[in-house]
Amino acid sequence: NFDGVDGLVAIGGGCLDGLSAATIGCVFKKNAAQSGYTYLMTNPETIAGSSGFDLYFHNDILSAYVNASGGDNNLGTTVSDLNAHSVFFIYDDSHPTNSCRLFLDGVLVSQGNVANGTLECGSNEIAIGKFSSNNSNYGFDGMISTGVVWKRALTDKQLLDLHSAWVHEYGVAAL
Repeated sequence: NFDGVDGLVAIGGGCLDGLSAATIGCVFKKNAAQSGYTYLMTNPETIAGSSGFDLYFHNDILSAYVNASGGDNNLGTTVSDLNAHSVFFIYDDSHPTNSCRLFLDGVLVSQGNVANGTLECGSNEIAIGKFSSNNSNYGFDGMISTGVVWKRALTDKQLLDLHSAWVHEYGVAAL
């Protein structure tokens, strides 16, 4: 459980920078309504505060942000309940029309496009539960489990298979 103040898991540095495809995802359950910006997972472009490839809340809007060399895009959907959910954010530069796709509980909820480009995340760590280890702000208040990172875009079938497994393991909403 993350308390919204000092909880953080940090993973290596620079593992998504320069990629033309990636997927991040997790199971989350909010303890309460989120206030301001709170981060589930991020690989920031700069530790000082520039986003790179992120899953976060702005109040109760679950958002996904990508900063790529061809531009940026921000997607979102409202999550106001306190139930367990699965979330995946996929960036795939090779997708012809929707290089950015946000899935909640196995369902595509938002999509958009970024002009051709690679992810711009610098050499910074992937942080789970907060924006970064150098930033005391933006902590998530709730449970985050099974944070996953792939250096490729998952297929829809792979995403649905993971979601189905998480339905049984964590009680996330079934399709």
